[in-house]
Amino acid sequence: MSLRVLVGVLMMWVLAAAVLAQESASAEGGPAGPAAGKAAPSAPPSAAQVAQLCRIDIKGDKKE
Repeated sequence: MSLRVLVGVLMMWVLAAAVLAQESASAEGGPAGPAAGKAAPSAPPSAAQVAQLCRIDIKGDKKE
């Protein structure tokens, strides 16, 4: 019986360590988090880039 208690306590320690590791990684901006796939915000596009994008329609064809 004491072996089961020992294994149970050991598993609780392992689970607690895994949770703390995951929380510290997400606090540091690591891959564990809802914003993992998102890129960092960058500067807004320049006027020339906006004009270029406005000339392309939804299908990807350039407008005249």
